[in-house]
Amino acid sequence: MQTIILQSHVGSDGILHLDVPVNLTDIECKITMVLELIKSISNTR
Repeated sequence: MQTIILQSHVGSDGILHLDVPVNLTDIECKITMVLELIKSISNTR
């Protein structure tokens, strides 16, 4: 199992786009994603 930590931005369309190089090919894998907000939504307005 490998843990990859990324920081990204959700655009105005509300969709998070991720490109994650994993150095694997032609294999099944299970993905677990935990979304942690860096700052509160109420502070962005």
